[in-house]
Amino acid sequence: MKNLTKSGIRRLRRTLLPIMALLLALSCTLTAGMYANASTLNGLFGRGGRTVRPLEQSEDLAADYYVQAYSSKAEALEAARAVSLQISDEGIVLLKNNGLLPLSDSAILSPMGLRYYLPYYGGSGSSAIGSDEEHTITPAQGLHSAFSSFNTVLEKRLSQAANAAESPADNSNLIAATPLKGEVEENTLYEFSASVYGELGDTCAGTVGVVFLGRQTGEDCDASTSAYDDGTPHMLSLTASEQDMLSFAKAHCESVIVVLATSSPMEVAQLEDDLAIDAIIWLGGAGSTGYESLGRILSGQVNPSGRLPDLWDSDFTQAPTFANQDDGSDRFVYTNAFTTLIIRDSWNENVCPPFREYEEGIYLGYRYYETAWDTGFLKDYDNRTSGVLYPFGYGLSYTTFSQEIVGFSDGGDDISLTVRVTNTGTRYSGKEVVQVYFTPPYTDLDQAYAIEKSTAVLIQFAKTDLLAPGEYEDISLSFAKEDMASYCYTRDNGDGTTGCYMLEDGAYTISIRANSHDILDSRTATVQDTIWYDNSNPRQSELDAQAELDDSGQPLPLPANSGQAAVNQFEQLNSYMSDPDVSSAVRLSRADWDGTQPTAPADADRVASDKVAGWIAAADTTRPAADSLEDKSSLPIPASGADNGLVLADLRGKRYWDPMWILLLYQITYDNPEELRLCLFQDAYGTGALSDIGKPESVEHDGPQGLTLADVNGQNWIKDVCGYPAAPVMAATWNQALMYDFGYMVGQEALLSDINGWYAPGLNIHRSPFGGRASEYFSEDPLLSGMLGAQVISGAGDAGLSCAAKHFVLMDTEAHKNPHTCVWLTEQALREIYLRPYEIALKTARKTIRYIGEEDGVTHIRTMRAGDFLMAGDCAVGPLWSAANPALLTGVVRGEWGFQGTIISDMHLSGSDAQVDRLLQAGCDLLMSTSSGSPLNATDYQSPAGQRLLRMAVKNLCYTLVNSNLMQGAAPGSLIESSPAPWELCLAVFNGTVALTLAAMAVLLVWTAWYAHRRL
Repeated sequence: MKNLTKSGIRRLRRTLLPIMALLLALSCTLTAGMYANASTLNGLFGRGGRTVRPLEQSEDLAADYYVQAYSSKAEALEAARAVSLQISDEGIVLLKNNGLLPLSDSAILSPMGLRYYLPYYGGSGSSAIGSDEEHTITPAQGLHSAFSSFNTVLEKRLSQAANAAESPADNSNLIAATPLKGEVEENTLYEFSASVYGELGDTCAGTVGVVFLGRQTGEDCDASTSAYDDGTPHMLSLTASEQDMLSFAKAHCESVIVVLATSSPMEVAQLEDDLAIDAIIWLGGAGSTGYESLGRILSGQVNPSGRLPDLWDSDFTQAPTFANQDDGSDRFVYTNAFTTLIIRDSWNENVCPPFREYEEGIYLGYRYYETAWDTGFLKDYDNRTSGVLYPFGYGLSYTTFSQEIVGFSDGGDDISLTVRVTNTGTRYSGKEVVQVYFTPPYTDLDQAYAIEKSTAVLIQFAKTDLLAPGEYEDISLSFAKEDMASYCYTRDNGDGTTGCYMLEDGAYTISIRANSHDILDSRTATVQDTIWYDNSNPRQSELDAQAELDDSGQPLPLPANSGQAAVNQFEQLNSYMSDPDVSSAVRLSRADWDGTQPTAPADADRVASDKVAGWIAAADTTRPAADSLEDKSSLPIPASGADNGLVLADLRGKRYWDPMWILLLYQITYDNPEELRLCLFQDAYGTGALSDIGKPESVEHDGPQGLTLADVNGQNWIKDVCGYPAAPVMAATWNQALMYDFGYMVGQEALLSDINGWYAPGLNIHRSPFGGRASEYFSEDPLLSGMLGAQVISGAGDAGLSCAAKHFVLMDTEAHKNPHTCVWLTEQALREIYLRPYEIALKTARKTIRYIGEEDGVTHIRTMRAGDFLMAGDCAVGPLWSAANPALLTGVVRGEWGFQGTIISDMHLSGSDAQVDRLLQAGCDLLMSTSSGSPLNATDYQSPAGQRLLRMAVKNLCYTLVNSNLMQGAAPGSLIESSPAPWELCLAVFNGTVALTLAAMAVLLVWTAWYAHRRL
């Protein structure tokens, strides 16, 4: 050190300071990045350990509340694949068959089409699944497992062509069809160039051409409605290259089968009408087993029994929803109404919000076409310009069935019928679907009250067992008469409320149908007197939903006159759709069917009336609500910080209104806002711990096709879990028991992966075939969606997994997706079509839990509602964001439906603290956000109103979690603690090393400076 000079010190400083800055930046960046992607890292490297620390007196209590049916992920995956295979076996729909199928063992297959070689398995975004998993069957594997003879020359050539480049855009063997408007890569359609087939024609002689056509949409990606540069009218019709490929197959193959690998319907009337196309199969979203089932169906190992969950129009541009299908353009944006939009912490004030008008009302899909047909508006049902290609519920089989009503009763409050289903074929066993529809009276009373009624509405359904030729099965079904009631939004109820359900007197036709159009048998039920279900006479389903349940899951009687009926909650919607001074929106009506057909928005429609502009300004959730927290400061201050000696595990099995909840919540202190923020407002894929009440961290996962949410590289966050077929394929099974098995199996997989909540099922409606999330939602029909969703939630709940039904509500289009997108429709359409699936699922789903009695220490069993978790959507009902809409969340969900549990927003990474306040006030408990989003928080932790809102959110969250698998192994009095994940330990070691290195460098710099100064 004697030779240390000033220049040497400067050189040392110039060397060390950049290194120190680099190390510090690297440590901060790595830490932030790893915690922002914690879910991915947990999936790849495992989570931290979970330790249950029981009280001394509870150490001997058996708290294994859920039976872990499988000893390993591998064993569970094998069982899950069996469930998945049954779903795809029963969900694939045979659309056309001229007698070619099933194929003979000697058939030689010539597989064609890019999507045979680069297949789709699900949607994009949250519905993507990792296709690299070993258990995922490719199309080639599926067909080769069922057949032995292939056109190997063609297969080899096409495989080489498909994989000639890293991406389709760079592959010269492919032709791209690109939309002329709104061009996005996801909407570009690729297919082999005709030159690829070259001299392969002779190799196809005597073979069966199996032509794969595919479409994929998903999160943030609707199917394009724009015309394409090759003349294709829209994304869901056939491109020029696809038609060239079909021409090649028809010219050179002995017969041709078309496989539609798409969750969305496709416009394929030309294939149905083409005599050279021998068979058409809708595969849907394959998941891991769809292509295996395809081989089984083509070979006759499985007789197809799927029935379409959506109607397929002959021409999609003539569908009643097409005129108002948001294409992302300014046509669907107001010009003179303003709100605030926050994107990546950037405040954008005076933004004109988008809008959508559901002018078709209740007449969606089959309800539109059956009504148009029955009323004479549609003259030719299956015409190729404005008619139907495949009705809702349509599907073919290798055998034939007959159905007849052999028992019928309409006495009392219910209608019951017995349907005899007979396999009338002589060769193949098969399953059949019983579809029950009702046709209500439509009278002057309906016109006077502006009530709309479809002439065909699905009211019940069931699926038979496997029936051998000549065998029959009697299927018994029943439903409540009140389920045929229509919602009237115009009636003055005489008690200060407006609107309620109404069951009109008259004759109701109850029919069983092969699909929504073809009637097989019918009976007539009579309602003697018109019934208005207002607050003086709520529907029984409302009374049951609002009642406490006994231990067997049956509703207990409510006190007299205490039930809350469904009455108008959304007067702005009704005014917008019916008052010409408020908007120019059209409302399709049977009273003037021809004169009220939906119309596309014109420039004049983009000019909001003063009233609408005022509604939108008032609904700006980035600003505090008019009835702010300070206005309620006179409320008494709730107790806090109490020493009641309770932990969350003590509350398992307690009813929602049990007094012990108050004692637990009194323990919460409000002097650590950050802990509460992490518990309530940074809740994407998990919730934070709350030490005051012994609430541990929880883990949630996404994926409508199982626990399969993929990362940006397409890899599943969680390994060795099953990718099930897409939701429309599940719906096409029409099999409620199978949907229970699906939910239960996902619950079993969750137990092995320490996952407590699942963002599924999706219960929104397929309003349009162009909707991006077709793969996430079941159907166009609310009853089919709701009843299947209830079974999924029940099955998962019995295995301890809480299901966040999503995306509540009206999230039917991805274009213009943001909290301020105004969706307008009548309250009748909202309730009968879009709320209905959620209403059915949340009201009827049940789960059975085990808990340890507080006094006797014995394990008890109780059946409770399984619908205790709900995700609000990222759009507005009218002008107000769903997650901040008190009429929706408190008035309907928590009020009319009696919901007890947790409501979470959809992903919301940027916003204002005022939005958090608005969520809490509306009845939403959690904000879905991550550490990479804005650290939003409630603004008021001190006032009585603020504390009550926070406390209620904590209670709702804890009620859901304590009755889930989060409590597995935790007897009363136990605390659940989590140790750091392996990657966190590695990060800590790295950061510790960096800290020591920085400290050493800093000491060296300080010492050299001191030493040099001393020498001077």
